[in-house]
Amino acid sequence: MFFAAFTSSMIVRQGVTPDWLHFSLPRVMYVNTLILLASSFTLELARRRFLGVSNSVSATTADDQYLVSKGMYWMYVTGGLGLLFVLGQLLAWRDLRDQGLYLATNPSSSFFYVFTGTHAIHLLGGIG
Repeated sequence: MFFAAFTSSMIVRQGVTPDWLHFSLPRVMYVNTLILLASSFTLELARRRFLGVSNSVSATTADDQYLVSKGMYWMYVTGGLGLLFVLGQLLAWRDLRDQGLYLATNPSSSFFYVFTGTHAIHLLGGIG
């Protein structure tokens, strides 16, 4: 809900103010989008492996152990992709800094930094 409300306020703010400046997104943002899509896919692979494990208390069969190990493998891959995403965010912020765009430069850069920063914190919390 936070991201939906924040996106809504960004759209409204953009439409009612003359001081909104558009800027080019750093190219790493497009790579980050692919990383997020890939992490959604790997998370789904992990979920499916975990759902295949028996529900009984004594589910220690070789098949169950295999599914758990494969599920954990995909969870680690997902976490690694999350860390790559955060690294990409840091690179994007560095690129914007090099362009002279900071948190307080204009409303559009402020929204970008707050939105991507909050998303990075959200991701780090999920990884943790």
